[in-house]
Amino acid sequence: MAEPASVARNVDEALLQWAGEESSRMSERASENASAVLRELGFVTHGEYEDLELRVAQLEHRLRLLESATTPVTLQGDGAAGDTEPRSTL
Repeated sequence: MAEPASVARNVDEALLQWAGEESSRMSERASENASAVLRELGFVTHGEYEDLELRVAQLEHRLRLLESATTPVTLQGDGAAGDTEPRSTL
């Protein structure tokens, strides 16, 4: 038969392990709930913010390239290039 001290130690270890797992699960749930509330209120994550910041920087760079072009850049058929001939649309 097992010694009472070793049984108590095994029960103690099992309880500590269970408590750690439950604590981790509760923390994850709280984090998920907080994230859901923030998303519902319209907040963005840091990753989404960085993605948008990169896209804006790329657009600003493209705009600077267009503004510094030696020849004016026009869209086809916008009338700015003196193109008065009508184009067929697809």
